[in-house]
Amino acid sequence: MRKLKNYAFFILSILFCQYAVGQTPSITAGSLTGCVNQPISLQGGSTGIVTSWAWTSAPSTGVIFSNPTDQFTQFTSSAQGTYTITLTVQPGGGTATATLTINSLPTMVVSPSADTICLGGTGTTLTVSGNATTYNWFPSTGLSASTGTFVTANPTTNTTYTVTGLANGCTNTATTQITALPVNPLVATAAENYICFGTSNNTTTITTSAPSALSYSWTPAVGLSCTNCPNPIVTATDTTIYEVTVTGECFSNYTDTVQIFPVICGPPVGGFILPTHEICRYSCVNFTDTSVFEPLAYQWVFEGGIPDSSTEKNPRVCYNVESANAPTLNGRYLITLIVTNILGEKDTVIDSIKVNISPIANINNNLSIATVELGSSISLNASSSSGATSYQWTPPTGLACPTCETVEVSPQTNTYYILTAKNGLGCIDYDTIYVKVQKICGEIFIPTAFSPNGDNVNEYAIVKNNNCIRSMVFAIYNRWGEKVFVSEDPKLGWDGIYNGKLQDAGVFIYYFDAVLTDNTTLSQKGTITLVR
Repeated sequence: MRKLKNYAFFILSILFCQYAVGQTPSITAGSLTGCVNQPISLQGGSTGIVTSWAWTSAPSTGVIFSNPTDQFTQFTSSAQGTYTITLTVQPGGGTATATLTINSLPTMVVSPSADTICLGGTGTTLTVSGNATTYNWFPSTGLSASTGTFVTANPTTNTTYTVTGLANGCTNTATTQITALPVNPLVATAAENYICFGTSNNTTTITTSAPSALSYSWTPAVGLSCTNCPNPIVTATDTTIYEVTVTGECFSNYTDTVQIFPVICGPPVGGFILPTHEICRYSCVNFTDTSVFEPLAYQWVFEGGIPDSSTEKNPRVCYNVESANAPTLNGRYLITLIVTNILGEKDTVIDSIKVNISPIANINNNLSIATVELGSSISLNASSSSGATSYQWTPPTGLACPTCETVEVSPQTNTYYILTAKNGLGCIDYDTIYVKVQKICGEIFIPTAFSPNGDNVNEYAIVKNNNCIRSMVFAIYNRWGEKVFVSEDPKLGWDGIYNGKLQDAGVFIYYFDAVLTDNTTLSQKGTITLVR
Protein backbone atom coordinates (compact mmCIF):
# COMPACT_ATOMS: atom_id res chain seq x y z
CA MET A 1 0.00 0.00 0.00
CA ARG A 2 2.82 2.43 0.84
CA LYS A 3 4.41 1.64 -2.51
CA LEU A 4 1.19 2.59 -4.32
CA LYS A 5 1.00 6.00 -2.59
CA ASN A 6 4.62 6.77 -3.37
CA TYR A 7 4.03 5.92 -7.02
CA ALA A 8 1.04 8.32 -7.29
CA PHE A 9 3.01 11.15 -5.71
CA PHE A 10 5.79 10.55 -8.19
CA ILE A 11 3.41 10.78 -11.16
CA LEU A 12 1.80 14.10 -9.91
CA SER A 13 5.24 15.61 -9.34
CA ILE A 14 6.21 14.89 -12.93
CA LEU A 15 2.99 16.48 -14.26
CA PHE A 16 3.37 19.62 -12.09
CA CYS A 17 6.89 20.18 -13.20
CA GLN A 18 5.88 19.68 -16.80
CA TYR A 19 3.15 22.42 -16.57
CA ALA A 20 5.33 24.78 -14.57
CA VAL A 21 8.21 24.63 -16.95
CA GLY A 22 6.10 24.85 -20.16
CA GLN A 23 3.91 28.00 -19.43
CA THR A 24 3.80 30.54 -22.35
CA PRO A 25 1.32 33.39 -21.57
CA SER A 26 -0.26 35.68 -24.21
CA ILE A 27 -2.38 38.85 -24.28
CA THR A 28 -5.36 39.49 -26.55
CA ALA A 29 -6.51 43.12 -26.60
CA GLY A 30 -9.85 44.43 -27.85
CA SER A 31 -7.88 47.32 -29.36
CA LEU A 32 -4.32 48.60 -29.15
CA THR A 33 -5.52 52.18 -29.38
CA GLY A 34 -8.00 53.77 -26.95
CA CYS A 35 -9.20 56.97 -25.38
CA VAL A 36 -8.82 58.56 -21.97
CA ASN A 37 -11.26 57.13 -19.40
CA GLN A 38 -12.62 54.62 -21.90
CA PRO A 39 -11.98 50.91 -21.07
CA ILE A 40 -10.08 48.46 -23.34
CA SER A 41 -10.86 44.77 -22.91
CA LEU A 42 -7.85 42.47 -22.27
CA GLN A 43 -7.77 38.68 -22.22
CA GLY A 44 -4.93 36.53 -20.95
CA GLY A 45 -3.98 33.21 -22.50
CA SER A 46 -1.49 30.37 -21.72
CA THR A 47 -0.31 27.05 -23.09
CA GLY A 48 -0.64 25.39 -19.71
CA ILE A 49 -2.68 25.39 -16.56
CA VAL A 50 -2.56 28.81 -14.81
CA THR A 51 -3.11 29.15 -11.09
CA SER A 52 -2.91 32.96 -10.96
CA TRP A 53 -2.95 35.99 -13.27
CA ALA A 54 -1.39 39.39 -12.56
CA TRP A 55 -1.82 42.52 -14.72
CA THR A 56 0.51 45.51 -14.42
CA SER A 57 1.20 48.66 -16.41
CA ALA A 58 4.17 50.93 -17.01
CA PRO A 59 3.61 53.76 -16.38
CA SER A 60 1.00 52.96 -13.76
CA THR A 61 -0.15 56.44 -12.71
CA GLY A 62 -3.85 56.91 -13.43
CA VAL A 63 -4.23 53.29 -14.61
CA ILE A 64 -7.04 51.05 -13.39
CA PHE A 65 -7.50 47.34 -14.12
CA SER A 66 -11.08 46.27 -13.44
CA ASN A 67 -9.93 42.75 -12.43
CA PRO A 68 -6.13 42.84 -11.98
CA THR A 69 -5.88 39.13 -10.94
CA ASP A 70 -8.35 37.62 -13.43
CA GLN A 71 -7.79 36.22 -16.89
CA PHE A 72 -10.24 38.84 -18.27
CA THR A 73 -9.88 42.50 -17.31
CA GLN A 74 -10.45 46.02 -18.61
CA PHE A 75 -7.72 48.65 -18.80
CA THR A 76 -8.62 52.33 -18.20
CA SER A 77 -6.27 55.32 -18.06
CA SER A 78 -7.03 58.89 -17.03
CA ALA A 79 -4.15 60.32 -19.08
CA GLN A 80 -2.98 60.03 -22.65
CA GLY A 81 0.27 58.22 -23.48
CA THR A 82 1.85 54.88 -24.39
CA TYR A 83 1.46 52.08 -21.85
CA THR A 84 3.26 48.73 -21.64
CA ILE A 85 0.88 46.11 -20.29
CA THR A 86 2.46 43.04 -18.63
CA LEU A 87 0.64 39.79 -17.82
CA THR A 88 2.44 37.46 -15.33
CA VAL A 89 1.12 33.92 -14.80
CA GLN A 90 1.82 31.27 -12.18
CA PRO A 91 3.16 28.74 -11.83
CA GLY A 92 6.41 29.52 -13.54
CA GLY A 93 6.23 33.32 -13.59
CA GLY A 94 5.89 33.52 -17.35
CA THR A 95 5.13 36.97 -18.77
CA ALA A 96 3.58 38.52 -21.87
CA THR A 97 3.45 42.20 -22.85
CA ALA A 98 1.36 44.45 -25.05
CA THR A 99 1.66 48.13 -25.91
CA LEU A 100 -1.44 50.35 -25.75
CA THR A 101 -1.69 53.91 -27.07
CA ILE A 102 -4.20 56.13 -25.23
CA ASN A 103 -5.34 59.31 -26.96
CA SER A 104 -6.84 62.33 -25.23
CA LEU A 105 -10.49 63.31 -25.67
CA PRO A 106 -11.10 66.31 -27.92
CA THR A 107 -11.62 69.59 -26.09
CA MET A 108 -14.76 71.52 -27.00
CA VAL A 109 -16.87 74.43 -25.77
CA VAL A 110 -20.31 75.47 -27.10
CA SER A 111 -21.07 79.19 -27.20
CA PRO A 112 -24.59 80.34 -28.23
CA SER A 113 -24.94 83.88 -29.52
CA ALA A 114 -28.02 84.01 -27.26
CA ASP A 115 -29.40 81.37 -24.92
CA THR A 116 -32.93 82.84 -25.07
CA ILE A 117 -34.84 83.30 -28.34
CA CYS A 118 -38.28 84.56 -29.32
CA LEU A 119 -40.66 82.19 -31.08
CA GLY A 120 -41.03 83.11 -34.73
CA GLY A 121 -37.72 85.01 -34.74
CA THR A 122 -34.39 84.33 -36.46
CA GLY A 123 -33.06 82.02 -33.73
CA THR A 124 -29.53 81.89 -32.31
CA THR A 125 -26.12 80.72 -33.58
CA LEU A 126 -24.43 77.82 -31.75
CA THR A 127 -20.63 77.82 -32.20
CA VAL A 128 -18.34 75.03 -30.97
CA SER A 129 -14.62 75.58 -30.48
CA GLY A 130 -12.06 72.82 -29.85
CA ASN A 131 -9.61 70.42 -31.49
CA ALA A 132 -12.02 67.84 -32.89
CA THR A 133 -11.99 67.07 -36.61
CA THR A 134 -15.78 66.55 -36.95
CA TYR A 135 -18.81 67.75 -35.01
CA ASN A 136 -22.32 66.28 -34.90
CA TRP A 137 -25.34 67.99 -33.30
CA PHE A 138 -28.36 66.37 -31.61
CA PRO A 139 -31.30 66.66 -31.71
CA SER A 140 -31.66 68.02 -35.23
CA THR A 141 -35.04 69.61 -34.42
CA GLY A 142 -34.87 73.34 -35.03
CA LEU A 143 -31.31 73.25 -36.39
CA SER A 144 -30.16 74.57 -39.76
CA ALA A 145 -27.71 71.62 -40.03
CA SER A 146 -26.70 68.58 -37.99
CA THR A 147 -22.91 68.88 -38.57
CA GLY A 148 -20.33 71.66 -38.55
CA THR A 149 -18.62 74.08 -36.18
CA PHE A 150 -21.63 76.39 -36.12
CA VAL A 151 -25.36 75.95 -36.71
CA THR A 152 -28.46 78.12 -36.38
CA ALA A 153 -30.94 76.95 -33.73
CA ASN A 154 -34.55 78.07 -33.82
CA PRO A 155 -36.54 75.57 -31.70
CA THR A 156 -40.23 75.94 -30.87
CA THR A 157 -39.76 74.69 -27.29
CA ASN A 158 -37.01 74.81 -24.67
CA THR A 159 -34.31 72.47 -26.05
CA THR A 160 -30.94 71.15 -24.85
CA TYR A 161 -28.54 70.61 -27.77
CA THR A 162 -25.56 68.22 -27.56
CA VAL A 163 -22.56 68.39 -29.91
CA THR A 164 -20.25 65.37 -30.23
CA GLY A 165 -16.67 65.93 -31.41
CA LEU A 166 -14.37 63.26 -32.90
CA ALA A 167 -10.52 63.35 -32.92
CA ASN A 168 -8.07 60.42 -33.21
CA GLY A 169 -10.92 57.98 -32.76
CA CYS A 170 -12.01 59.62 -29.46
CA THR A 171 -15.24 61.48 -28.84
CA ASN A 172 -16.36 64.09 -26.36
CA THR A 173 -19.59 66.05 -25.89
CA ALA A 174 -20.72 69.52 -24.85
CA THR A 175 -24.26 70.81 -24.28
CA THR A 176 -26.14 74.07 -24.24
CA GLN A 177 -29.77 74.86 -23.45
CA ILE A 178 -31.86 77.25 -25.54
CA THR A 179 -34.98 78.79 -24.01
CA ALA A 180 -37.78 79.64 -26.48
CA LEU A 181 -40.12 82.36 -25.25
CA PRO A 182 -43.50 83.25 -26.79
CA VAL A 183 -43.97 86.75 -28.14
CA ASN A 184 -46.50 88.58 -25.95
CA PRO A 185 -47.76 92.13 -25.81
CA LEU A 186 -46.82 94.36 -22.91
CA VAL A 187 -49.99 95.11 -20.94
CA ALA A 188 -50.23 97.60 -18.09
CA THR A 189 -53.29 97.35 -15.81
CA ALA A 190 -54.42 99.04 -12.64
CA ALA A 191 -55.97 97.24 -9.69
CA GLU A 192 -58.54 100.08 -9.74
CA ASN A 193 -58.72 102.73 -12.43
CA TYR A 194 -60.89 104.90 -10.16
CA ILE A 195 -59.56 106.09 -6.82
CA CYS A 196 -61.35 108.17 -4.20
CA PHE A 197 -59.86 111.63 -4.00
CA GLY A 198 -59.31 112.90 -0.46
CA THR A 199 -60.05 109.55 1.28
CA SER A 200 -58.05 106.58 2.53
CA ASN A 201 -58.88 104.80 -0.74
CA ASN A 202 -56.88 107.25 -2.81
CA THR A 203 -54.21 104.81 -4.06
CA THR A 204 -54.03 101.97 -6.55
CA THR A 205 -51.28 99.71 -7.90
CA ILE A 206 -50.31 99.44 -11.57
CA THR A 207 -48.91 96.11 -12.75
CA THR A 208 -47.40 94.96 -16.04
CA SER A 209 -47.25 91.65 -17.87
CA ALA A 210 -43.46 91.99 -18.32
CA PRO A 211 -41.09 89.71 -16.32
CA SER A 212 -39.47 91.36 -13.33
CA ALA A 213 -35.99 90.94 -14.87
CA LEU A 214 -36.73 93.66 -17.43
CA SER A 215 -36.07 97.35 -16.93
CA TYR A 216 -38.94 99.81 -16.55
CA SER A 217 -39.46 103.50 -17.13
CA TRP A 218 -42.74 105.19 -16.05
CA THR A 219 -43.86 108.68 -17.07
CA PRO A 220 -45.00 111.08 -15.78
CA ALA A 221 -43.42 110.68 -12.35
CA VAL A 222 -46.09 112.69 -10.51
CA GLY A 223 -48.13 110.56 -8.15
CA LEU A 224 -45.94 107.43 -8.57
CA SER A 225 -44.10 105.66 -5.76
CA CYS A 226 -41.29 104.79 -8.21
CA THR A 227 -40.53 105.27 -11.91
CA ASN A 228 -38.27 102.23 -12.54
CA CYS A 229 -40.13 99.42 -10.76
CA PRO A 230 -42.62 96.95 -12.28
CA ASN A 231 -45.55 97.77 -9.98
CA PRO A 232 -45.66 101.39 -8.81
CA ILE A 233 -48.27 102.66 -6.37
CA VAL A 234 -50.31 105.60 -7.69
CA THR A 235 -51.60 108.49 -5.60
CA ALA A 236 -52.98 110.83 -8.24
CA THR A 237 -54.94 114.03 -7.70
CA ASP A 238 -55.81 114.58 -11.37
CA THR A 239 -56.86 112.25 -14.15
CA THR A 240 -53.55 110.98 -15.53
CA ILE A 241 -52.40 108.66 -18.30
CA TYR A 242 -49.28 106.78 -17.19
CA GLU A 243 -46.99 105.22 -19.81
CA VAL A 244 -44.51 102.43 -19.13
CA THR A 245 -41.58 101.53 -21.41
CA VAL A 246 -39.72 98.25 -20.90
CA THR A 247 -36.53 96.76 -22.32
CA GLY A 248 -36.26 93.04 -22.87
CA GLU A 249 -37.04 90.22 -25.23
CA CYS A 250 -40.10 88.74 -26.86
CA PHE A 251 -42.62 91.57 -26.69
CA SER A 252 -44.77 92.65 -29.61
CA ASN A 253 -44.90 96.15 -28.12
CA TYR A 254 -42.61 97.79 -25.59
CA THR A 255 -44.89 100.53 -24.31
CA ASP A 256 -48.40 100.62 -22.85
CA THR A 257 -50.57 103.09 -21.01
CA VAL A 258 -53.08 103.02 -18.19
CA GLN A 259 -55.40 105.84 -17.11
CA ILE A 260 -56.17 106.67 -13.49
CA PHE A 261 -59.29 108.66 -12.55
CA PRO A 262 -59.42 110.37 -9.13
CA VAL A 263 -63.10 110.90 -8.25
CA ILE A 264 -65.09 112.32 -5.39
CA CYS A 265 -66.59 109.19 -3.95
CA GLY A 266 -70.10 109.01 -2.57
CA PRO A 267 -72.93 106.49 -2.51
CA PRO A 268 -73.62 105.59 -6.16
CA VAL A 269 -76.95 106.41 -7.74
CA GLY A 270 -77.87 103.96 -10.47
CA GLY A 271 -79.68 104.98 -13.63
CA PHE A 272 -80.02 104.10 -17.30
CA ILE A 273 -82.07 104.99 -20.34
CA LEU A 274 -83.23 102.92 -23.30
CA PRO A 275 -84.43 104.32 -26.64
CA THR A 276 -87.90 102.79 -26.27
CA HIS A 277 -89.94 100.85 -23.73
CA GLU A 278 -91.80 98.89 -26.38
CA ILE A 279 -90.11 96.83 -29.07
CA CYS A 280 -90.88 94.02 -31.49
CA ARG A 281 -89.80 90.45 -31.03
CA TYR A 282 -86.33 89.74 -32.50
CA SER A 283 -85.29 93.37 -31.86
CA CYS A 284 -82.22 94.53 -29.93
CA VAL A 285 -81.84 97.43 -27.48
CA ASN A 286 -78.78 99.52 -26.57
CA PHE A 287 -78.82 100.51 -22.88
CA THR A 288 -77.08 103.75 -21.83
CA ASP A 289 -75.84 104.08 -18.25
CA THR A 290 -76.65 107.39 -16.49
CA SER A 291 -75.40 106.45 -13.00
CA VAL A 292 -73.58 109.11 -10.97
CA PHE A 293 -70.72 109.16 -8.44
CA GLU A 294 -68.54 106.98 -10.66
CA PRO A 295 -69.63 103.38 -10.05
CA LEU A 296 -66.83 100.89 -10.59
CA ALA A 297 -68.94 97.78 -11.17
CA TYR A 298 -72.17 97.11 -13.08
CA GLN A 299 -74.42 94.09 -12.76
CA TRP A 300 -77.35 93.90 -15.19
CA VAL A 301 -80.14 91.31 -15.20
CA PHE A 302 -82.43 91.08 -18.26
CA GLU A 303 -85.60 88.98 -18.03
CA GLY A 304 -86.13 87.27 -21.38
CA GLY A 305 -83.03 88.92 -22.85
CA ILE A 306 -80.08 87.54 -24.74
CA PRO A 307 -77.78 87.72 -22.90
CA ASP A 308 -79.70 87.50 -19.65
CA SER A 309 -76.98 89.36 -17.71
CA SER A 310 -74.01 91.66 -18.28
CA THR A 311 -71.25 93.52 -16.45
CA GLU A 312 -70.72 96.09 -19.22
CA LYS A 313 -71.47 99.73 -18.63
CA ASN A 314 -73.62 100.10 -21.78
CA PRO A 315 -74.75 96.63 -22.88
CA ARG A 316 -76.73 95.57 -25.95
CA VAL A 317 -79.54 93.03 -25.45
CA CYS A 318 -81.82 91.22 -27.91
CA TYR A 319 -85.32 89.84 -27.21
CA ASN A 320 -86.69 86.77 -28.99
CA VAL A 321 -89.65 86.44 -26.61
CA GLU A 322 -93.19 87.88 -26.67
CA SER A 323 -95.05 90.08 -24.23
CA ALA A 324 -97.75 87.41 -23.85
CA ASN A 325 -95.21 85.25 -22.02
CA ALA A 326 -93.76 87.98 -19.81
CA PRO A 327 -93.45 87.02 -16.13
CA THR A 328 -94.96 90.25 -14.79
CA LEU A 329 -98.71 90.94 -14.66
CA ASN A 330 -98.54 93.91 -17.00
CA GLY A 331 -96.92 91.84 -19.75
CA ARG A 332 -93.46 93.36 -19.47
CA TYR A 333 -89.92 92.10 -18.88
CA LEU A 334 -87.91 93.55 -15.96
CA ILE A 335 -84.51 95.18 -16.33
CA THR A 336 -82.38 95.39 -13.16
CA LEU A 337 -79.13 97.33 -12.72
CA ILE A 338 -76.98 97.15 -9.58
CA VAL A 339 -74.07 99.61 -9.41
CA THR A 340 -71.17 99.42 -6.93
CA ASN A 341 -68.52 102.04 -6.12
CA ILE A 342 -64.94 101.65 -4.91
CA LEU A 343 -66.09 101.47 -1.28
CA GLY A 344 -68.47 98.59 -2.01
CA GLU A 345 -71.58 100.78 -1.71
CA LYS A 346 -74.45 99.70 -3.97
CA ASP A 347 -77.59 101.05 -5.57
CA THR A 348 -80.31 99.24 -7.53
CA VAL A 349 -82.61 100.57 -10.24
CA ILE A 350 -85.37 98.65 -12.04
CA ASP A 351 -87.23 99.32 -15.29
CA SER A 352 -89.16 97.19 -17.77
CA ILE A 353 -89.72 96.69 -21.49
CA LYS A 354 -92.61 95.33 -23.50
CA VAL A 355 -91.89 92.94 -26.35
CA ASN A 356 -94.67 92.87 -28.91
CA ILE A 357 -95.44 89.81 -30.98
CA SER A 358 -94.06 89.83 -34.52
CA PRO A 359 -95.73 88.34 -37.59
CA ILE A 360 -94.29 85.29 -39.31
CA ALA A 361 -93.57 85.77 -43.01
CA ASN A 362 -93.92 82.64 -45.13
CA ILE A 363 -93.70 82.31 -48.91
CA ASN A 364 -95.43 79.32 -50.55
CA ASN A 365 -95.35 77.20 -47.39
CA ASN A 366 -91.63 77.71 -46.68
CA LEU A 367 -90.56 77.10 -50.28
CA SER A 368 -87.02 78.46 -50.65
CA ILE A 369 -86.29 77.75 -54.34
CA ALA A 370 -88.65 77.71 -57.32
CA THR A 371 -88.06 77.19 -61.05
CA VAL A 372 -89.88 78.90 -63.91
CA GLU A 373 -89.40 78.68 -67.64
CA LEU A 374 -88.24 81.82 -69.39
CA GLY A 375 -91.26 83.77 -70.54
CA SER A 376 -93.59 82.03 -68.09
CA SER A 377 -94.79 83.21 -64.69
CA ILE A 378 -95.05 81.74 -61.21
CA SER A 379 -97.41 82.65 -58.39
CA LEU A 380 -95.88 83.70 -55.07
CA ASN A 381 -98.23 83.90 -52.11
CA ALA A 382 -98.00 84.86 -48.47
CA SER A 383 -101.15 83.01 -47.41
CA SER A 384 -99.18 80.70 -45.12
CA SER A 385 -97.88 83.72 -43.16
CA SER A 386 -99.41 84.52 -39.78
CA GLY A 387 -100.08 87.65 -37.75
CA ALA A 388 -99.55 90.07 -40.65
CA THR A 389 -101.85 92.91 -41.68
CA SER A 390 -99.84 94.11 -44.70
CA TYR A 391 -97.28 92.77 -47.16
CA GLN A 392 -94.55 94.21 -49.31
CA TRP A 393 -92.76 92.30 -52.11
CA THR A 394 -89.34 93.33 -53.41
CA PRO A 395 -88.10 93.85 -55.99
CA PRO A 396 -91.38 95.36 -57.24
CA THR A 397 -90.29 95.30 -60.92
CA GLY A 398 -92.84 93.46 -63.02
CA LEU A 399 -95.32 93.08 -60.15
CA ALA A 400 -98.83 94.35 -60.79
CA CYS A 401 -99.46 94.64 -57.04
CA PRO A 402 -96.31 94.54 -54.86
CA THR A 403 -98.43 94.92 -51.69
CA CYS A 404 -100.84 92.04 -52.40
CA GLU A 405 -100.87 88.76 -50.55
CA THR A 406 -100.40 86.88 -53.84
CA VAL A 407 -98.33 88.09 -56.80
CA GLU A 408 -97.44 86.76 -60.23
CA VAL A 409 -93.79 87.07 -61.22
CA SER A 410 -92.18 86.49 -64.60
CA PRO A 411 -88.48 87.17 -64.13
CA GLN A 412 -86.04 87.30 -67.01
CA THR A 413 -83.10 86.23 -64.86
CA ASN A 414 -82.62 84.34 -61.59
CA THR A 415 -84.06 86.58 -58.86
CA TYR A 416 -84.38 86.68 -55.07
CA TYR A 417 -87.84 87.88 -53.97
CA ILE A 418 -88.28 89.19 -50.42
CA LEU A 419 -91.57 89.23 -48.55
CA THR A 420 -91.92 91.75 -45.73
CA ALA A 421 -94.85 90.98 -43.42
CA LYS A 422 -96.02 93.70 -41.00
CA ASN A 423 -98.63 93.67 -38.23
CA GLY A 424 -100.68 96.42 -36.64
CA LEU A 425 -98.05 97.00 -33.93
CA GLY A 426 -95.45 97.89 -36.53
CA CYS A 427 -93.51 94.64 -36.10
CA ILE A 428 -92.15 92.99 -39.21
CA ASP A 429 -90.72 89.68 -40.38
CA TYR A 430 -89.04 88.58 -43.60
CA ASP A 431 -88.97 85.55 -45.87
CA THR A 432 -87.17 85.00 -49.17
CA ILE A 433 -87.50 82.76 -52.20
CA TYR A 434 -85.05 82.24 -55.04
CA VAL A 435 -86.72 81.94 -58.45
CA LYS A 436 -84.51 80.27 -61.02
CA VAL A 437 -85.24 81.00 -64.69
CA GLN A 438 -84.93 77.95 -66.91
CA LYS A 439 -84.32 78.59 -70.56
CA ILE A 440 -85.88 76.21 -73.13
CA CYS A 441 -83.19 75.34 -75.62
CA GLY A 442 -84.25 73.95 -78.95
CA GLU A 443 -81.94 72.81 -81.72
CA ILE A 444 -79.42 75.53 -82.57
CA PHE A 445 -79.06 75.81 -86.36
CA ILE A 446 -78.16 78.18 -89.18
CA PRO A 447 -80.50 78.32 -92.22
CA THR A 448 -79.02 77.24 -95.55
CA ALA A 449 -80.33 80.34 -97.37
CA PHE A 450 -81.54 83.90 -96.79
CA SER A 451 -83.04 86.59 -99.02
CA PRO A 452 -82.24 90.19 -98.07
CA ASN A 453 -84.79 91.68 -100.49
CA GLY A 454 -86.75 93.93 -98.15
CA ASP A 455 -89.87 91.78 -97.78
CA ASN A 456 -89.09 91.23 -94.05
CA VAL A 457 -89.01 87.46 -94.57
CA ASN A 458 -85.72 85.64 -93.96
CA GLU A 459 -83.80 88.88 -94.33
CA TYR A 460 -80.71 87.83 -92.29
CA ALA A 461 -78.21 85.01 -92.09
CA ILE A 462 -78.52 84.43 -88.30
CA VAL A 463 -78.18 81.71 -85.67
CA LYS A 464 -81.60 80.29 -84.82
CA ASN A 465 -82.73 79.19 -81.28
CA ASN A 466 -80.01 81.27 -79.65
CA ASN A 467 -81.46 81.61 -76.11
CA CYS A 468 -78.96 79.15 -74.62
CA ILE A 469 -75.79 80.58 -76.13
CA ARG A 470 -73.39 81.99 -73.54
CA SER A 471 -70.68 83.05 -76.02
CA MET A 472 -70.08 82.55 -79.74
CA VAL A 473 -68.26 83.53 -82.91
CA PHE A 474 -70.25 83.46 -86.21
CA ALA A 475 -68.17 84.29 -89.31
CA ILE A 476 -69.12 84.27 -93.05
CA TYR A 477 -66.64 84.20 -96.00
CA ASN A 478 -67.18 84.71 -99.74
CA ARG A 479 -65.79 82.41 -102.40
CA TRP A 480 -62.53 84.41 -102.51
CA GLY A 481 -61.95 83.79 -98.79
CA GLU A 482 -62.81 87.32 -97.69
CA LYS A 483 -64.51 87.65 -94.33
CA VAL A 484 -67.72 89.49 -95.15
CA PHE A 485 -69.31 89.24 -91.70
CA VAL A 486 -68.44 88.27 -88.08
CA SER A 487 -70.51 88.53 -84.89
CA GLU A 488 -70.25 87.51 -81.22
CA ASP A 489 -73.86 88.56 -80.52
CA PRO A 490 -76.37 85.68 -80.95
CA LYS A 491 -79.07 88.20 -81.90
CA LEU A 492 -77.07 89.85 -84.67
CA GLY A 493 -77.13 88.42 -88.24
CA TRP A 494 -75.73 89.37 -91.68
CA ASP A 495 -77.92 91.47 -93.97
CA GLY A 496 -75.91 90.59 -97.10
CA ILE A 497 -74.05 93.92 -97.23
CA TYR A 498 -70.24 94.01 -97.47
CA ASN A 499 -68.24 97.19 -97.87
CA GLY A 500 -71.51 99.12 -98.16
CA LYS A 501 -72.80 97.04 -101.06
CA LEU A 502 -75.40 94.29 -101.17
CA GLN A 503 -73.63 91.17 -102.39
CA ASP A 504 -74.67 89.24 -105.46
CA ALA A 505 -76.56 86.00 -105.14
CA GLY A 506 -74.26 83.09 -104.42
CA VAL A 507 -72.97 80.57 -101.96
CA PHE A 508 -71.02 81.68 -98.86
CA ILE A 509 -69.12 79.61 -96.28
CA TYR A 510 -69.73 80.07 -92.54
CA TYR A 511 -67.96 78.98 -89.36
CA PHE A 512 -69.79 78.84 -86.03
CA ASP A 513 -68.30 78.13 -82.55
CA ALA A 514 -70.28 78.56 -79.32
CA VAL A 515 -70.31 77.81 -75.58
CA LEU A 516 -73.80 77.07 -74.24
CA THR A 517 -75.24 77.96 -70.86
CA ASP A 518 -74.66 74.39 -69.64
CA ASN A 519 -70.93 74.78 -70.55
CA THR A 520 -71.13 72.43 -73.54
CA THR A 521 -69.42 73.55 -76.74
CA LEU A 522 -70.75 73.57 -80.28
CA SER A 523 -68.81 73.90 -83.55
CA GLN A 524 -70.28 73.96 -87.07
CA LYS A 525 -69.11 74.64 -90.63
CA GLY A 526 -71.30 74.89 -93.70
CA THR A 527 -72.65 76.95 -96.58
CA ILE A 528 -75.39 79.49 -96.80
CA THR A 529 -76.91 80.81 -100.03
CA LEU A 530 -77.77 84.44 -100.60
CA VAL A 531 -80.93 84.54 -102.74
CA ARG A 532 -81.96 87.73 -104.60
